[in-house]
Amino acid sequence: MAAFGGIIGALIASYLTEQPNPRYCFLINAVVGLSITVYGCCLSPEVEGTGQAASSDGIWADVKRNCNEIKEAIMIPEFHRVLIYLLLNGLLIPSFGSFGYYFMIDVV
Repeated sequence: MAAFGGIIGALIASYLTEQPNPRYCFLINAVVGLSITVYGCCLSPEVEGTGQAASSDGIWADVKRNCNEIKEAIMIPEFHRVLIYLLLNGLLIPSFGSFGYYFMIDVV
């Protein structure tokens, strides 16, 4: 069923980026993202427990755990090097007229 949602989502997204004004795409994404955030914050631990131990500490404990995992990931040399590259690239080539921007838009 997830593949079906991905296909439908891609078709809707392609229509929205081609036909109407792009600001409507951002508006729709903002509403969808906000609704997912609101519904996610309203979930109870009993509802989301599918084979996972439910955390009774709340959302802030989860945020703290996620931040600790991000800190651990940053210490891995590969991630460290990618972050340094992105930082230097942003500092040295800040304009949208750069080759990297057109490469990302056209090729990727």
